[in-house]
Amino acid sequence: MRDYRACVQLPDRPPREVLIDANGLWDGGRLVHSRWFVRDISRSVQLEREILAISEQEQRRLGQDLHDDLCQQLAGIGFLSQRLAGKLENRDSAAAAMAAELSVLVQQTLERTRELARGLSPVRLEAEGLADGLRELAAQTRRVFGVACHFRARGAARLANPSLGTHLYRIAQEAVTNAIKHGAARHIELRLSARGTTLALSVRDDGAGFKPDRRHQTGMGLRIMQYRAEVAGGSLLIQTRKGNGTVVTCRVPGALPAPPRKSAP
Repeated sequence: MRDYRACVQLPDRPPREVLIDANGLWDGGRLVHSRWFVRDISRSVQLEREILAISEQEQRRLGQDLHDDLCQQLAGIGFLSQRLAGKLENRDSAAAAMAAELSVLVQQTLERTRELARGLSPVRLEAEGLADGLRELAAQTRRVFGVACHFRARGAARLANPSLGTHLYRIAQEAVTNAIKHGAARHIELRLSARGTTLALSVRDDGAGFKPDRRHQTGMGLRIMQYRAEVAGGSLLIQTRKGNGTVVTCRVPGALPAPPRKSAP
């Protein structure tokens, strides 16, 4: 066992995050003894979570700035270029054509900037808004990359902890990006399902897949997805075969509030 992360609950103390390494000495098929090394990494985990939270805040701030500032300026430039094209139409047809072309380019830049802003600051991810965010992610993937991407939901997904929505959305976003960038996928399916208090997110693609090895297991994107799943209190499973696509599944027990108990008659 190497670098196995676990959370240890001690009596009358807060939970501790630990990293476990273990090996054994075998003799003739019999375990003679084993050695266990347990490191307390609670402080490091707390710092990582704080850094991740700060990163999310900065992304949201940047997305909001793009939407409220740059998008408004681009909209104003587009409006002025349209007016300029109208005024030049009867005076200088060549200049009017250039102004009209400028207006089209500004409009395209405005739409792209809005898409970037939505990606940096996903809308309504709190509580039951995760499904809306994933539905918009699928629609944006279709518009931008021309890939058949669809979202399906089963059961109500009203999160017990609103911050889970951001982690699950980012996992889906990273999985979609990997499917397009590395797997050359043409079909992607996002699925969100609720069963009891457990919430499961899966991203399935028909891309090239890959042969799992240490290089893929230590990639930055995969490590961030795994870390987000751990912070959310869940697990991440990646199923892939070279040439047969990939399925990324994040399962979070306790993500949904328990149903109210029925009162006795």
